[in-house]
Amino acid sequence: RFVVYGNHNDRPTNQHLIRLEINAGEAFGTGHHATTKGCLMALSRLNKPKNNIRMLDLGCGAAVLALAAAKLWKIKVLAGDIDPTAVRVAKENVRKNKLHKSISCVASDGFDSARLRKEGPFDVIVANILSEPLRRLARPMRMNSGPNATIILSGILSTQSPAIISTYRLQGFHLQSRLQLDGWTTLILTNSR
Repeated sequence: RFVVYGNHNDRPTNQHLIRLEINAGEAFGTGHHATTKGCLMALSRLNKPKNNIRMLDLGCGAAVLALAAAKLWKIKVLAGDIDPTAVRVAKENVRKNKLHKSISCVASDGFDSARLRKEGPFDVIVANILSEPLRRLARPMRMNSGPNATIILSGILSTQSPAIISTYRLQGFHLQSRLQLDGWTTLILTNSR
């Protein structure tokens, strides 16, 4: 449902696709890596959430996923990253895509930002980071997700997905579906609280 392009490309003309302008730069995420693509596909599969949901793009990088969700569902999104450069790039991409009223970008080491704690608990969380940080974030993910929350996890090698599923199952999350692209896995999970 999305097309990602840079300012060096012609602006896509297909009106049925949601356009995201992201230039290659200092932060991870141009929408072309299998992990980002998997998250975009996962967002496309989800039903439109209620209007007043709270959504977090954790480890947002260039903010591709925050932009996609804000445009897809017309919702407000909080985007956080541990890297100040990524936060700066994310803010630039938010402005470039005219979503400054919908997306806020903050520096945060996982859920350690006061802003993230204040805005939560979240109904939808997307985290496209690596499997080891995802394992460490399983308990904080549960603590910062609302009842019946959906989380999308990526940055997981396909061989690592059973361990991630098991770790999150211990925190009350249940696997809804998985996408596999080029040796990488994207997981969609929900909690049962």
